Amino acid sequence: MSESTEAGATDADTRVRPLRVRPGVRYQCQGAGLCCTDIHAIGELSKKEAAKLRLVDERVVQYSDAIEGFVMAMDPGGRCYFLGDDDLCALHAPMGGALKPYACHRFPIGLVATPEGGRVTTEHRCPCRTMGERPELTVEGATPALRDPSGQVRTAFHVDQVPLTRDHEVSFARYVEEAETPFREALQMAEDPADAFDVAPFGALTGEGVTWERIATGMVEIEGTTRADEARRYFGDAIRAFHGGRAGRRKRPWAGAFDRVEEKTPVPTGTPTEMYRDWIEDAVWNLYWTSYCSFAQLRRELVTRLWVARHIERRLRRSKLRADRAAAEAIFIVDLIGTSDWWEPVAHRFVER
Repeated sequence: MSESTEAGATDADTRVRPLRVRPGVRYQCQGAGLCCTDIHAIGELSKKEAAKLRLVDERVVQYSDAIEGFVMAMDPGGRCYFLGDDDLCALHAPMGGALKPYACHRFPIGLVATPEGGRVTTEHRCPCRTMGERPELTVEGATPALRDPSGQVRTAFHVDQVPLTRDHEVSFARYVEEAETPFREALQMAEDPADAFDVAPFGALTGEGVTWERIATGMVEIEGTTRADEARRYFGDAIRAFHGGRAGRRKRPWAGAFDRVEEKTPVPTGTPTEMYRDWIEDAVWNLYWTSYCSFAQLRRELVTRLWVARHIERRLRRSKLRADRAAAEAIFIVDLIGTSDWWEPVAHRFVER
């Protein structure tokens, strides 16, 4: 498969150059505003960024024990203090965006360093990534978001070896040849993305007393009122549904962001199947999973999250949502939860065979 590249690499850049964007990735910020809310911690902020922002408003920065660093504070409605009534960032335009934190400037684009260069990644928790008229993302288009305030391209992390199983790591090149490429080809050829996995969702888990019911209960009964908390409840409901349970009535505090993108796109730009395939490819491409599970476990947990997404999509379509809109919200939920403190330990517990 051909990849987009950027020329001009230096010896110091061998881990991030050439930059590569996975073919088919489409993204354009449409001002949905969801990324500026309590779906996640907005940061980490540098000490210099935190100091500058506090000069503007003392309320807007707080310390997070979870990431052991400074983050943007949320107002009582779970929105960034700089997110205006028009759902636009008050820091984006003034002074050429000089006060806008690097974390905000970059999202939802990221970068992973590999022996074969830098992989540009995108997160699907943003409706601007999954819905609407979006141009193809290019290296040239992504690079400005990847540069830190000093102008250097900054990576999220790097990958040298890849765990195919808990007990067997291989070189990155061997992983691409023997595991990733065959899987991506199977995914593109499969009429149903689930067929590419050749494993069933919700497999066995390791650990004494670890059950899907206990995991679901922990998600559904979580205390809290953030958008991320509500997304966890949707996810927990889906786990219970797979095992014969029933879902409660749920709020969708993120709906306004998806409304704004849908209003700009009166005609669907993709089918749910196409959207799921795109999301799965990115989930494999970004390599974040290498820090907490093997490729064998990834296949099992991804097919499980696919089942969860489809269940949530069906649930939302009963509320008369458009098919692509329902799928986009479902992908938002499973992408958000899939890299959370709730889910990563679960992925690590999937039995590989």
